[in-house]
Amino acid sequence: MTTDTAQDRALLHLGQALRDRGYHFITPTPLTHERVNQRPENALADDLHGVFGWSRPFQHELLPGALFSLMDQAQVLEACGSRWRSKVRLSSLDGQLFLHSAFPTSASDAVFFGPDTYRFANAIRCHLNQHTGMIRRAVDIGCGSGAGAILTALARPQWLEEPITRTQPARDLLVAVDLSGSMDTEDFTDADGRQVDRLTAVKDVLREFLARREDDRIALIVF
Repeated sequence: MTTDTAQDRALLHLGQALRDRGYHFITPTPLTHERVNQRPENALADDLHGVFGWSRPFQHELLPGALFSLMDQAQVLEACGSRWRSKVRLSSLDGQLFLHSAFPTSASDAVFFGPDTYRFANAIRCHLNQHTGMIRRAVDIGCGSGAGAILTALARPQWLEEPITRTQPARDLLVAVDLSGSMDTEDFTDADGRQVDRLTAVKDVLREFLARREDDRIALIVF
């Protein structure tokens, strides 16, 4: 159980307000993002996509007062000289808006979302189309914005009755692991303090996780 804060609620209301205004943005690759933003005419944001999609600086007057206030309450405003910049982006996927870090994603705790996320979602969608049974657990490892687990839950919502106690408990688990080129990025630190790539970090987490799931039934998706 989680406890939401005023900051969490402001972020939620910000996303709802953008959706009500018809906001929609498909996130490109970091290289494309950089090239597009380098064009002189794109130095400043002139609409909501520029602010929340392209991570461009903007004038205070560009946004309606209510949106600017929500950004302030959510603590996602960053001063940029005499202008402002959003610390987050919102990207569209399957009718939902996902919050993730502003471009460039250089911080050690940056939340990622991009073309790999869209491919990941497509892999999950294909798997669910071929396997129509109930999914009791979905584990999204190296999840970034959490899009994989969220889309799985939205694709097949189910109400479960009160838990039944069994002598030999078993769970059906679906584990999705990203094998794209981005997983070669060395931005994780292992238990020994060594810098390792994302795939190695995922393997370490999976090894420990699976060791505790002796009686569970586990399916693995790689893409």
